[in-house]
Amino acid sequence: MNVNNIETVRVGDPSDAIWVRVHTDTGLIGLGETWYASKTVESAVHDHFAPLLVGRDPFAIERHWLNMFRLSDHAGYGGAELRAISAIDMALWDIKGQAAGVPVYELLGGAVRKKIRVYATGGPFQGCGELAKELIEDGIVAMKIGPTIPVATPSEGQYLAPVELDHVLKPFRDIRDAVGGDIKIANDGHGKWSLPVAIQIAKEMEKLDIMWQE
Repeated sequence: MNVNNIETVRVGDPSDAIWVRVHTDTGLIGLGETWYASKTVESAVHDHFAPLLVGRDPFAIERHWLNMFRLSDHAGYGGAELRAISAIDMALWDIKGQAAGVPVYELLGGAVRKKIRVYATGGPFQGCGELAKELIEDGIVAMKIGPTIPVATPSEGQYLAPVELDHVLKPFRDIRDAVGGDIKIANDGHGKWSLPVAIQIAKEMEKLDIMWQE
């Protein structure tokens, strides 16, 4: 079995999400995904990494990872190159799992637990109360939102006015008003805030029973 094509798929608005499909000459197709700066990731996949994989054994996953990383290690341990490598790596593991007829976790040493708790993450931040109700109906009892993130930009995370603080707390209050304590809530600050402001935000959120601050 050899890789014979690598395809990228960008959908949605915004189109930051990107899927990588690694095709093989036996018809197996592995799927991987990543997010952010999808056009740049797409370029890394096709212009830099695809030539290292096409015509080669998809099962040589660690060798492919090392070759891709060596090609791009001057860019450091982050950025579009690493996201592209990550998506390709997922797709190669997917191919190997399909070929072996087992879930990928079996190839990685087997399951640690029978089930895992999940939470929903994202926006928009308007209508969070109704969203919380819908999530509970679907059996999801935890969610993470990040309404403080866009507010951080003007001051580069150094200052949060009282009116702004009240504004970013509203989605959390809406959730509590809608469903009470029936759902757990986490806050994602995305590393945007200075320590003093982050502490200020966290203290104000204590009364809203926040599961964690990220």
